[in-house]
Amino acid sequence: MKKKSEAKESVCVIDLETRSSADIKRGAAAYFAAPDAAIICIGFAVDGGPVKTAWLLDGAPLPTAVVAHKGAFVSHNWFFEYSAFARFYPGTRLAQPENWLCTQALARRLQVGSSRASLHEICEALSIPSPKNDETKRLIQTYSIPDPDGNFRPIPPADKKLWLEYVASDVTAEREAWRVMSPHWSADERAVFAVDTVQQARGVPVDVKGARALQAKLNAAKAHAATRAEQIAGRNESGTLILSGRDEFLKWLDKTYGVKLKDAQAATLAAFEDENEINDDLAEALAIRSLLQSRATSKAQKILDLQVSGRVYKPSEYHLAHTGRWQSWGANFFNFSRKAIEGDEWQQALDAAQSVRDFAPLMRGLVMAPKGRTLITSDWRGIENYLSLYYADDKAQLKRVEAGESQYLIFGEKLFGRKIAKSDATEYALSKMAVLGLGYGAGQVTFARVAKIQAGLDIAPAEAERIVRVWRDANRPVVNAWRSVEQAFRAALAGQVTQWRGFTFSQPRPGLVIVTLPNGYELRYPHAAVSSQGELYYSPQGKPKKIYGGKLWENLIQCVARQLLCEALVTLERDGVAVVLHVYDEIVAECATTEAKKTAAHIARVMQTAPAWAPDMKLEVEQKINKRWGK
Repeated sequence: MKKKSEAKESVCVIDLETRSSADIKRGAAAYFAAPDAAIICIGFAVDGGPVKTAWLLDGAPLPTAVVAHKGAFVSHNWFFEYSAFARFYPGTRLAQPENWLCTQALARRLQVGSSRASLHEICEALSIPSPKNDETKRLIQTYSIPDPDGNFRPIPPADKKLWLEYVASDVTAEREAWRVMSPHWSADERAVFAVDTVQQARGVPVDVKGARALQAKLNAAKAHAATRAEQIAGRNESGTLILSGRDEFLKWLDKTYGVKLKDAQAATLAAFEDENEINDDLAEALAIRSLLQSRATSKAQKILDLQVSGRVYKPSEYHLAHTGRWQSWGANFFNFSRKAIEGDEWQQALDAAQSVRDFAPLMRGLVMAPKGRTLITSDWRGIENYLSLYYADDKAQLKRVEAGESQYLIFGEKLFGRKIAKSDATEYALSKMAVLGLGYGAGQVTFARVAKIQAGLDIAPAEAERIVRVWRDANRPVVNAWRSVEQAFRAALAGQVTQWRGFTFSQPRPGLVIVTLPNGYELRYPHAAVSSQGELYYSPQGKPKKIYGGKLWENLIQCVARQLLCEALVTLERDGVAVVLHVYDEIVAECATTEAKKTAAHIARVMQTAPAWAPDMKLEVEQKINKRWGK
């Protein structure tokens, strides 16, 4: 008889078909909050048992085998199924987010398919028969969406039979995908995902009234957009506003910010904003472009579209980046302006807002605790540069940073040949940009472009070259580390196992390079190889990418930072701290106002505690306690 610790995990794989008058693009929470939302049918299988189906639209009870299941539940998009059960079967284990697992999330962890891969895509990648076909699309279009009169069409017996076959085939594919992938999902990472499900289901508290007021002012700004567009970019020879014309706008974007886009469609601009941190000037230009095209929908409107009872659920996606970091969709909290107007000043600033530029610092404030509660924002101070110095073993700089000196002021002294202060606005901004932007091998062209986009700094080519040279001279241990990790990666491709300062580089099978971090986490590089020109590349989620020492170093440092975040999230959830949002190295928690100082102190202790795998780390935390999300 197997011991309990050796018993195989029991899972119930589930697929639902549903209907609702709400647009699924508003998110699963809003979709199932609609009064007419309903579950049409279910397909399920417990462990290796038979795949079964049940028709629920006529009021039949949920199958007992599903309700009584004591193990984990698996679906392709866990939050969709969870949201359905939370609405229609509250109080069951199905309505407890920590009980859910996800094939899509696991596929991202293992770099299988794209970041939001469909079940069909994952099946293709794993050579599993795919359930996708045109007939299932017809069923969804016909019966999951109401007709123009707002009524749902009756489902005839033939289509009912087809739909039951469809959910059964989905469950068959999902179960096989889970069987193939799940052995590679470690227990520690499963614990991270379990905590993440709870936090995604907790939701971000938002100021609905404030979002409506802000969006109303933004709509009014359309009348002034043309005037502001002329001030920003002017008109072409024929008199057309440059921000309005397609070709002129793209040329202006390239010339002014070094940003090259394939087109000026709303989706392309939105994707660019989602994937990049941009300064307020560029944000204003993009917002005006959207206004001029009459397609504008700001983050305030996205919040209004997504919120349910004053909360935005599933604000981020687990393991969306190659390094395991989260990313945001929809309202994209990860790309809110770094500038923030907080507390009582927020309403005053909204009342005084005149232009699109005035709105960006108000966006963070739309995340607001409900009555009687407050938000605690905690951020690891300069964590990436600190970790870079730590693992590069730059003892001299590390000693100064751990003694409390600013990383930016240390470099500013070298860059300008004299001590500078934070009050020296231009010098400080340039030093900060250099520290943040040059740690991963960026050259002068990239540095100048990023400085323009993120900080609005215009840097001449000669000055950019000087800054890069000074930085590399001042950070020789880091530059050497770039070379060391690239050599270790190349050695792994050649079949050698190499260890370097706690990181292990190996190739368990041809084309898959794994870098094992000091805590045991595996950073995976699928389809890795050396090109005929001697360049390294790999294909995360099916897309070929070049890689080199600086990029490898960036991956390792950001991945270590992610491990610190994961440990903190798991610990804080265990300790009863309600984390509602986290953005890279920043954690936002919600608590009763009367408990704010005590809770903030506990969060700081957790975040400052060095991990067992690096006990000599000295981590510093900055905090803000406020009704609204601060910085």
